[in-house]
Amino acid sequence: MGLLELLHARFRASILCAVMFRKPQLDKAHRRAVAAELADQNIRVEIVDAQSISIFAGHAFGLVTCCCAFLFCQKPLRVIREVRRGLKPGGTLSATHWRNLVIAVVGCAAVQAVLGVPPPKPLFNPMASAQPGVVEGYLSQDGFDPATTEVAASQYRSRFGEPREGRRMALMPVRDKLVELHEQETESDMIENAMDAAVKCFVELG
Repeated sequence: MGLLELLHARFRASILCAVMFRKPQLDKAHRRAVAAELADQNIRVEIVDAQSISIFAGHAFGLVTCCCAFLFCQKPLRVIREVRRGLKPGGTLSATHWRNLVIAVVGCAAVQAVLGVPPPKPLFNPMASAQPGVVEGYLSQDGFDPATTEVAASQYRSRFGEPREGRRMALMPVRDKLVELHEQETESDMIENAMDAAVKCFVELG
C-alpha cells in the first residue's frame, strides 16, 4: 500500500501538509492528491513554506517529518521552532540528516585539487548537521526539554553502484564551475585533475 492509499484508508480526518520546492512539484502533488481522493472535505492538503508551518495553529500535528529541513534550509533553528510549536504534546519528529555524505566529500576534494584550497561551504549545505550532537543541540536550543524528549537514531548507507557513477554524482554540483575554470586555463586540464582527485578520494573512503 502506497502512502496516499494509506492516508486515505486510515486517516480520513487528517491534515496532510506537503512541502515542495518547485512549481511542477506542487502541480504534481495536487494532481496525485485529487486522484487519490485526498483533496476532499475530510483531508486537507496544504503546500507551505519549507521552513515554516505558521499557517497552522499550535499543537496541530501528531507527527512531523523533515526529509530536507536539516539538509538544505538555511535556518534550521527556525525549522525546529516551527516543529515544536506545531507538535502536539507527546508528538513525534522524524528527521533526516547526513552524517557522512560521500559524494559531498568527494566533490570538495575534486574542487580543492583544482583551486589548491578547500572550496567555500555552499549556501545550502547538506553537511551542516553532520557532526554528532548538532541536531540534538538544535532541539535543546529551542526549548525541547531533554528530560522529556526521547531521541532515537537509525542510519542507512548510500550506494552508487559503479565508481564511475559515484564520481559523476559527486562532480555534478560543481561541474559547471569546473568547466568554466578549464576553459580559462589553457595549460592544464582542470577536468582531468578533478576526476583524478575524485577517484583517489573514493578509494581512500573505501
